[in-house]
Amino acid sequence: MSKKDLIQQLEKEQNTQLITYITGDRQPFAMRIAGDVVPLLSRHLGKIGKAKKISLFSCTSGGDI
Repeated sequence: MSKKDLIQQLEKEQNTQLITYITGDRQPFAMRIAGDVVPLLSRHLGKIGKAKKISLFSCTSGGDI
């Protein structure tokens, strides 16, 4: 099953719009959440528009949350 299929399955089962945010964790390319992600998430929320439920799935090693 592809990642897209899994996301669509989660959205259907949870009756939600799902945003995923995943950063790399392999050395030497490990990344953390940075402040520049806020405008990106804001754009995605704007594209979703009004929704009864929006969920965020994040997989990171930390950073500015």
